[in-house]
Amino acid sequence: MKIENLFNMKKSIQSRIFVAFLFALVVPTLVISLSSYYISVKVLKNKVSSSYIETAMYIGNSIEKDLFQLEQMSDYFFSNSREYDYLSNYYGNTAELYSGFNKMNQSVDNYFSYVQISPYVSSIAMLGRNGNLYLYGSDSFKFEPESMKQSAWFNQTISLDGKINWIGVQNLKTTTGLSKTVVSFSRVIKDSDFKKMIGVAYFAVSNDVFSNSLKKVNTNSNNQIIILDNNGSVVVHPDTSQVHQSFKDLSKLDAENGSFISTENGKRYLVAYQYLNQYGWWVVEKIPYSELIKDNKQIINATLYVFLISLIIFTFILFFVSSAIVKPIKGLTKIMKNVKNGKLDSRSTYTREDEIGIMSHNFNYMLDRINMLFDTIIEEQKMKRDAEYKALQSQINPHFLYNTLNTIRWMAIIKKEDNIKAVVESLGRLLKNTTSKMDPYILVKDELNNLKDYVFIQMLRYKDKFEIIYEVEEECLDCQCIKFILQPIIENAIFHGIEPKEGRGTIWIKAEIHNNELIFTIKDNGVGIPSHKIKDLLSDDKKRFNGIGIKNINDRIKLEYGQQYGVQIESRENEYTIYKVILPSITLKDETTQN
Repeated sequence: MKIENLFNMKKSIQSRIFVAFLFALVVPTLVISLSSYYISVKVLKNKVSSSYIETAMYIGNSIEKDLFQLEQMSDYFFSNSREYDYLSNYYGNTAELYSGFNKMNQSVDNYFSYVQISPYVSSIAMLGRNGNLYLYGSDSFKFEPESMKQSAWFNQTISLDGKINWIGVQNLKTTTGLSKTVVSFSRVIKDSDFKKMIGVAYFAVSNDVFSNSLKKVNTNSNNQIIILDNNGSVVVHPDTSQVHQSFKDLSKLDAENGSFISTENGKRYLVAYQYLNQYGWWVVEKIPYSELIKDNKQIINATLYVFLISLIIFTFILFFVSSAIVKPIKGLTKIMKNVKNGKLDSRSTYTREDEIGIMSHNFNYMLDRINMLFDTIIEEQKMKRDAEYKALQSQINPHFLYNTLNTIRWMAIIKKEDNIKAVVESLGRLLKNTTSKMDPYILVKDELNNLKDYVFIQMLRYKDKFEIIYEVEEECLDCQCIKFILQPIIENAIFHGIEPKEGRGTIWIKAEIHNNELIFTIKDNGVGIPSHKIKDLLSDDKKRFNGIGIKNINDRIKLEYGQQYGVQIESRENEYTIYKVILPSITLKDETTQN
């Protein structure tokens, strides 16, 4: 089978079998491959997500430790209030005020001299109940007692009564006008009995305090670790411009830990997060989605390779299976084509007892029956033609012979002319051609010669009653036709057209070939035929000179050559009658080739 015809669904049953099998195998294979791929990818994503959630939990534990250190720092100020007379006493002079300040300042210096977190403390501001403000730290921020009291965090701190108030990330202005981002929290300071409040402490810590914790985590350089305070503001971010900004996916942080897919600037990210219950903070890690699916490419390639190899194997197997199924059908089809081309002796040799074997057996049986029918029909037609011809030979009109012989007798008696010899010769030839030769076919030139003998006898009988004009194309003479198709028409033209006419009449006989058809046109200018009698003429089986009527001629032509051929009659009363005899144009050469 040609490859280009393999997929021609209209021309090949093999293509339909092949495509059906291929579809039945490829679709499940494709579904299994895709399912395996999606399951593998899902499992891998879940493992990766779990891994990054664990990373966020680990970072969260480290951040909690850092926040706990900040709490411990504030505990020192909360539990050593006896050193802070500067915040509670009302001094009478400047010397006492200065002495109280130095005492407090020395205590704070001593504390921070051994505390590891001290480098990250940007500033500490403590506002005493006596209105004194104590400032400590490496950064000089602007703190004013009144502005501190009016801040929201100040009243919140007092309401917490000693508990830490995590204010979160803030931007503070230094005395030089610069702005710095810090992590801030506050706490009430009480007296040594922890009963009365002596002041409020405000702590500003650099967000670098979490840097050591983040350095401990081994993450991809493309990953982003983000720390959010209890307000959802960014405390730590690789992009410093994002610090102190609100986290845009804050609403999706709806569990203690988890992950989700986020889109930012047209890029997709996996976001893993961990909530710090004790402080209300969040640790978030953003991983580019491209990093996640990087490992998926190996799964895709493996799945694709397996599918393609399976497809190739299936294709070859299906091709050979479909070829084996269709091979006997092709053989039967080839035999059918041979039968179509006339080779009726072709037979199928397929002998299996399947459906194709049954078809082959029935096809062979059908061919045998057809050949038998052909033989029967041919024999019947031969017998019928022989019988008809023998019948025609025996059907010589006695009345015609009597009239003719009577004409000859009277001519011989009265006229004693030489044309008696010609009449006898014409009659002899005519009778000889009528009663001899079993072949039902004749050349046009011989048919015309017979017609001329018949016309010669009739012209002697009717004397100058009519004349015959012949117009025969040369190429028509060697054409073949069946016998006795012109005499009955001429006889009908003489008896029913010319004889009743007053005066002399004319009969034209024309033979021509047009569009591979041999056409005889016989026209007389006699009295014509009424239109209602033309059908009767074609259905009348009245015999003429040789026992053959016009209906018989029409039927013989149609039987021999087909329904498109035959006799046509056209007439107008008192003017003319035209007979057309239409046959196929067949020469002796054509007949030999056809046989």
